Amino acid sequence: MLTKSTGTEGIKVWDIKSQKELTCSTHNESQGTVSCAVWITTRLAMTETLCYGTGLGYIAFLRCSPVDVRMSWFTIEFTPNINQMLFQETCTRRLGSGFEITYMSWDMYSERSTRIAVRTRDKIVQVLALNTNLQLEAIFAAWLDNTVPKSVAFADNKGFYVFGVYDGNFIKLKGDDGAVLKEYSCQSVM
Repeated sequence: MLTKSTGTEGIKVWDIKSQKELTCSTHNESQGTVSCAVWITTRLAMTETLCYGTGLGYIAFLRCSPVDVRMSWFTIEFTPNINQMLFQETCTRRLGSGFEITYMSWDMYSERSTRIAVRTRDKIVQVLALNTNLQLEAIFAAWLDNTVPKSVAFADNKGFYVFGVYDGNFIKLKGDDGAVLKEYSCQSVM
């Protein structure tokens, strides 16, 4: 089992069993402080992917590459040696105007892609797809003028919810273009 932490020095990953820090590719300080992170899984991937956002609007993906690979004439055997696991950056992109990414959520969209919903400090919610080739594709971005998004959650393949931080509102958006389907009010702060 692995765990992660974020901060000014980038991302750090530990193996809980051995209590050892694992090697990660170097975080580029010019991308800003790591502000949030989430483990994501794709159906066809052999390993989990760590996704993180930064204070300057960068989204990055790290995937584990075991160094110890044994091959024979009929099979390839991956023997992960926890002391030799290396988390390498597979994809990095700056989103929008470069505002801080403050929250991320993911959903297994299909066998070939995973959806990632990102909330930024400037009231933007963006949904992206990460395909099996580790390429990031924008699905849509929506600016929410009636609420400051606190968190996002996928409802189903057709939509997801955005929860407001100050007003107690939550909004259901269409999953393919971000159009507002319905707004709800809890009449109190969440």
